[in-house]
Amino acid sequence: MDYKKWDIVSVNFGISTSLIDESDIFDKNIIMEKKGINLDKEFSLLHMAIVISPSFLNKNKVAVIPVTSFAVKKHSPEYLNNFVLYKKYYKNLRNDSVVLLNEIRSIDIKRIIKKHNFHLKDIHKNIIQEKLHKIF
Repeated sequence: MDYKKWDIVSVNFGISTSLIDESDIFDKNIIMEKKGINLDKEFSLLHMAIVISPSFLNKNKVAVIPVTSFAVKKHSPEYLNNFVLYKKYYKNLRNDSVVLLNEIRSIDIKRIIKKHNFHLKDIHKNIIQEKLHKIF
C-alpha cells in the first residue's frame, strides 16, 4: 500500500524494556511478536501517527509523527513540540489527542496496522508544518 504525506495511520511502535520481563528481552519470538524492543522511555505500543514522508521515497519505510491521548499535566498546547487535536474537530478521535512533534520516527511499513479514513484540516497541517520548521 502507498502512504502519502498527512495520511493518518495506526502504528505498532513496539514495546518498551520497562514493560517486559528482562529474561524476555533477547527472546527472538518475543521481539517479533512485540514488533521490536524500545529502551525505557522511547515511544512504544499501538498509537495513531501522521505520515510525513510518502512511501514513494522508500517503498518499505515512512517517517511518522506519533499521536497519543492528550493529558493536561503532560502536554501543554503552548509547547512548541506539541499540537493538540481536539475531538470536537475530529469525530474519529476517541479523546483529545496530541501530536508529538519531537518524536518523529522512521518506521518500516509493516508496523502500520491500519490506514484511517479521515484527514487533518488544512489549517492544522499548516500549524504542524510551521512548528516542525521551528523545531528542526
